[in-house]
Amino acid sequence: MTKRDLIWRVCSPSARQAFDEMRDQTPFLFPCLLVVLASLILMALVTYPTAYFLFESLFDSIKQERGVRYTAQYFEVGDTSIDTLHGFRLTPLIVISLVYEAIKICFFVGVRLMLMGTYFYAVGRWLGVHYRWEHWFGLSCWANIPMIVVPSVVLLIGTLSMTQQPFDVVVGLLWFVFFFPPFLWSMFISVEGLRSWTEKDTAFCVKVALVPYVTIFLLFAPVIVGSFLVSPFFNLM
Repeated sequence: MTKRDLIWRVCSPSARQAFDEMRDQTPFLFPCLLVVLASLILMALVTYPTAYFLFESLFDSIKQERGVRYTAQYFEVGDTSIDTLHGFRLTPLIVISLVYEAIKICFFVGVRLMLMGTYFYAVGRWLGVHYRWEHWFGLSCWANIPMIVVPSVVLLIGTLSMTQQPFDVVVGLLWFVFFFPPFLWSMFISVEGLRSWTEKDTAFCVKVALVPYVTIFLLFAPVIVGSFLVSPFFNLM
């Protein structure tokens, strides 16, 4: 079976059968690189340019307003400050800063995969399932394939809330459509993998999977809540 076929099987309702076949040999390098690099590529090709366009459009609209007095000089994307008083320019320093932000995202994604794999490994040892750590790390990598879009979705919705002042119902709909489906999809794959390898019932596996995914959700919760409460730029004038 090719890696591409395996991706489709893992991300389908027959995920448990796919993990049944991976018990003795679980590829982990391929799905790890897939999750990390795809997250980075999506961020670099779609998210950063879109966020930049949103900020630039907002700045142009502000410049056209008469009698506007600036009280906010910078927008911040992570640790990257973008000057609003002298126009939006992708200077070498800003480019380097954005690359640094992308590397941080890759690092955090990799750490998330390792921590989740270690947690599954510990649960497996507790249950007397003696698969190696690499197997459980591979399970976490395969399960997180749908989460590839999550870092980009979080940044884009946060940026949109800051720059375009959308209605709360629109923001809520964006979270509901673009954030929660891949999040729940990854949790489903994790549950199916746990059912396959631990041979426990669904209720038990859901409880085990809830721990890492609730933790991930809590890490994103400030951004989700902030997207409804953030003061639009126009209110800072």
